[in-house]
Order: sequence, then structure tokens, then C-alpha cells
Amino acid sequence: HPRSPASKYLLTCWRPLQVLLLGDSSEEEAGAGAGAGQHGPAAAPPRDAPCDYHPCRHLQTPCAELQRRWRCRCPGLSGEDTAPDPPRLQAVTEVGDTSALVRWCAPNSAVRGYQIRYSAEGGAGNRSQSVVAGICATARQHALHGLSPATAYRVCVLAANAAGLSLPRASGLGRPRACAAFTTNCGRPRPAPRGARGAGHARARATNHGLPASRSSGDLGARTPPGRRR
Repeated sequence: HPRSPASKYLLTCWRPLQVLLLGDSSEEEAGAGAGAGQHGPAAAPPRDAPCDYHPCRHLQTPCAELQRRWRCRCPGLSGEDTAPDPPRLQAVTEVGDTSALVRWCAPNSAVRGYQIRYSAEGGAGNRSQSVVAGICATARQHALHGLSPATAYRVCVLAANAAGLSLPRASGLGRPRACAAFTTNCGRPRPAPRGARGAGHARARATNHGLPASRSSGDLGARTPPGRRR
């Protein structure tokens, strides 16, 4: 029978397990210390134990690596030859005047990295869209900077692997939400520095109390020194 891409991925993941069972001396030493004077092969941990893996944990070690290390069980993942499912956008938090923090959860797919796309609501299509690429596969959050105050934004998180990018789709029953909308806070005007404010008042006093209105610079130049009247 032809093998599906998922079965091929599982076979490639399980092959290194046989090498670890035979050659990992550190695990054999840890399992052989059940009692003093006992010798023999180390007892392998149960294979059906789930790995310590959470799809929403930031800087989470990939489950495939945990499986190779501890011989634990991972959730079903699609292979590298299949485009990943979209991540689940968990929340947009710490929204300020010009920044926001985007949090998401990993899909049940092989992921090499993530990409964030965001744009202001009402923008001119892809021309106004910003892209943050190259986010590592262990990340589950990323901060956006340089946003405009008091502006509504739409943000989407995409997963990437050798087959391509995930496609954002509308959320529904059983479907993760890969996009969300948020609005930045209103920027407050900053007061002028004290030095600048004092200099402005000094200039205003010089203008108001300098020369009389009837006397101009031309009159000053035309004045005749005392004692030299014509």
C-alpha cells in the first residue's frame, strides 16, 4: 500500500530511537540505579507517556527533539512535505501607543519558523502590509514596534516549513484563529522642556518691551549725534 506523508514522517522520527536505545549510556546509567549491586539492561521508560510539550509555551523545545531524547509520545504532526496548519493566535497584549505583543500557539505540524503580517485597517492592500519574517520555531510571542498611535491594526501569524506557508483562514468551529484586530493607545502630547519654555518667554518679553512702536530701525540709523546739529 502507498505510504502517506504522515506515515513517512513518523518512520523518519522513530528510526533514531533504536540508536538511542543501544548507544545512550547516560540514560542506561540513570535507569540502572534502582538498587545497589544490580546489573543488567536498563529498564526503558514507557513509550506511551506524553512528552512535556505545550504548544503555547514560549521557547518550547520541539516535540520531535523531546521524543528522541526521552522516548515519549508526541501529538500527531504532519510532515515537512505538507504545508503547516495555521497557528492559533492566542492574544495581542501589552498594547501601547506604538507597540504591541503578539502571542500564539503552535499548530500540529512540522514548523521551521513563523512569520507575522500586520497592516493598518483601511490600508491599500498589500502595499501597506508589514512582514516580520525569520521568527524561530521555538518562539510563541513577538513584539511589534513602530506602530502609529490611535490606529486599528489587523495582524496574522503564519507558520513555515519546507512545503511553504500556512494560509490564514476564518475562525470557526474547530478552526484556530490565526488573525486578530487591535487598536493602539492614543499618544499624549509631551510638555515642552523647561529651558525651551523659558527661552520662548524671554523672546516674547524682548519683543514687547524692546523698542517703542513709533521708533523703527530706520529712525535709529538717521539720528544725528548730539552736538552736531545742522
